[in-house]
Amino acid sequence: MPQLLRELGSLNTLEGRNKIYALSDGTIQYQMKPNSPLPIHIDSYKENIATIYVGDDVKKNQPQEVIFFFRTDRPISCKIKINGKYLIKEMPSYTKLYDRELGLEGKDKEYAFVLPANIVKHGYNKIKFYSLEDSTFFVKRIEMALKYGDVKTHGYF
Repeated sequence: MPQLLRELGSLNTLEGRNKIYALSDGTIQYQMKPNSPLPIHIDSYKENIATIYVGDDVKKNQPQEVIFFFRTDRPISCKIKINGKYLIKEMPSYTKLYDRELGLEGKDKEYAFVLPANIVKHGYNKIKFYSLEDSTFFVKRIEMALKYGDVKTHGYF
């Protein structure tokens, strides 16, 4: 579709559009292994770090909402910091609302948090997972959704 290619081919047309920045889950596709830290193994009462790149300059064009989604191999108890700030506003209903539960396997669990846009920066964002339990777990998927507005005017993400 020429219209879609024109939109995707220009940073100007993508500005202010809803989007998701995601880290690959590390699955080999098309005989290529992605350069991804996922899955991340989080040991008991330890911390592990991942980084996710965000191309939008959220200081220049602030989204209405920033949603941090992540998937684990089972329900967990942990603390999360993004760029040094703890996440506190969990939104469990968002995983279903935004169709992030697709592909859950076995005991997999999807989580969603809303965070202030000023936490996110253009470039690499540091995410620290700190386990609060006696057993280890894996982070299988990480996504950062920037919602600028209604899907009719700002596109799907």
